[in-house]
Amino acid sequence: MKKAFVALSSLFLLAACSPASPATPGDEKTVSSFEECVAAGHPVMESLPRQCRHGDQNFVEPAEIPAPPVTNERPCTKEYMPVCGEIQVQCITTPCNPVKTTFGNRCEAENAKAANIVEGACVDEAANPEGACLSFDGTWLPETQECEGMGQEQCKTLGGTWNECATACRNDPQAEMCTTQCVLVCQF
Repeated sequence: MKKAFVALSSLFLLAACSPASPATPGDEKTVSSFEECVAAGHPVMESLPRQCRHGDQNFVEPAEIPAPPVTNERPCTKEYMPVCGEIQVQCITTPCNPVKTTFGNRCEAENAKAANIVEGACVDEAANPEGACLSFDGTWLPETQECEGMGQEQCKTLGGTWNECATACRNDPQAEMCTTQCVLVCQF
């Protein structure tokens, strides 16, 4: 029994340590791409992108780069030449009249599919300061009727009160500590 165990262990050790038998000349396949490497049965490394190794060559799976979304919008400059346009809103129970909104320039109004675009800020903009704030890339705060990030010229045009250095904690009376930083604010 002991001799059989030693013989079997030696055979196992010899098989484990010996190099793999070379492929016969007729069995060798030409591999020139990731797909051919996988089809030849070589292991695939699960990485991003996936990789397959054949001999001393490494093949990488071609990445599928999604095409950018198709949009009818055109790029706009950030110049401030206000225009007034009407945006159609959807009401649940009855048809709604379009809402007049001031846009930073004609290009932004056209991208928003505004109708009846005219030069200059909307006259009745006080009814919709949120739309004006968003059209100037500002952040609208409905609780305090403020627009953060709007410039002085835009704020004055819309009839707001501009503060070039409002505190970041101005709307939080419970704040125990506030950083020293200025926030551009237009209050309506």
